[in-house]
Amino acid sequence: MGKIAITLGAEALRFVSGVRSGTIEVPQVDAVDTMGGGDIFHGAFCFYSTKDYEFEAALKEAARIASDSCRYRGTRRWMEGASDSASTSSASDLTPHGKLPNKLLS
Repeated sequence: MGKIAITLGAEALRFVSGVRSGTIEVPQVDAVDTMGGGDIFHGAFCFYSTKDYEFEAALKEAARIASDSCRYRGTRRWMEGASDSASTSSASDLTPHGKLPNKLLS
């Protein structure tokens, strides 16, 4: 059976996975800018899917990343905020680009 998910902005996303269906709550944040939130969701979902996360777990993590991104103005600013919040992290916690902490994506 196929899998499908529908995002609804700040509302819970809906999914169907085989014979299972349901909703996943989206973390609520003080949104500053939602531009790019869907793209960030899709990118994060693809990332977690390649890391062998189950479908629902990948959706949940993607919703978390996309919600966090809405706390910043612009489509890339959230990565700077993630890097700032990890300023005490070791170099091994950062991606090769030195911007986004791996622990945010793991």
